[in-house]
Amino acid sequence: MRLSDALQSKAGSLTEADRRIGNTLLTSSFGVAGLTAAQIAVEAKVHESSVVRFAQKLGYDGFPSLRAELIADFERQVDRAGIRSARTKANRDPSLAAIVAAQIELLSDLPRIIEQSSIESAAEILWAARQVLVLGRGLMSAPAVFMTRKLGLLGVPAIHSDQGGGEAVERAALLREGDAVLIFAFNEEYAFLAPLIVALKARGVRGILVTDQASLFEDSLPEVVLPVPRRHNDHGVMAAISIVGYAIQFAMADQRPEQARKVSSEIVKLAASSRFSHATRDYDHIPNFGQEYPAEPQQNGASR
Repeated sequence: MRLSDALQSKAGSLTEADRRIGNTLLTSSFGVAGLTAAQIAVEAKVHESSVVRFAQKLGYDGFPSLRAELIADFERQVDRAGIRSARTKANRDPSLAAIVAAQIELLSDLPRIIEQSSIESAAEILWAARQVLVLGRGLMSAPAVFMTRKLGLLGVPAIHSDQGGGEAVERAALLREGDAVLIFAFNEEYAFLAPLIVALKARGVRGILVTDQASLFEDSLPEVVLPVPRRHNDHGVMAAISIVGYAIQFAMADQRPEQARKVSSEIVKLAASSRFSHATRDYDHIPNFGQEYPAEPQQNGASR
């Protein structure tokens, strides 16, 4: 079982000590082969027995079994990427080539960490929503703005909030059953948003979280979680977040090509009648762009 899968399945039963241990393992995965339970305990500031109980809680016989799975998982990653020393090199080499190599390694591993079925589920939630609130601030503001615009281009009403606290609550208060919230947040930020997401879930608002793997230790997670690795050097994490955004966009266009085509055609017609005709370049990515589509069939009486 992958550690990320095990963490998601046990998210509600993890203690604070468990979260520290898991975060230590995730951020120290390179070199874990030489670490003992005692060393993990020191780094996570817990007792050694807590490390053993953590492994058993996730379904392993003990820490050696968990460590063996982490080692095997890491070997699969580097074998697939073909750059065995990329992360070690990037940690001590700030050159462009080393940074690019580390990003390639992380991006190559994304399909293993985030399954396509999760991307498809996120796309389905967004299509089904009457409106979408997109939350993202700081570093996560850029991908949040990107997805807000892409949702609009697909005909899904979306609004972005880059503020925390009261402003985010005010925006969220307008959501009702059938709406959705798309959150871009690292673990530190999501910890503050979690109570709000719980309240929205109780009101029938569906949620999607694009985050780093450390957020898997939170007690309350939305319906779909798309966790990107975030290690000590952070190489590639924002690129990976952007890739996840593109994957959601393309999945949505693939699920309802007629809807995507209809909206893009309306935008193109409007642009063509104004001085903004160059804007049609933005819609070249939509499947069969420039061809006529038949009217989208109604499904179970539902319409958008």
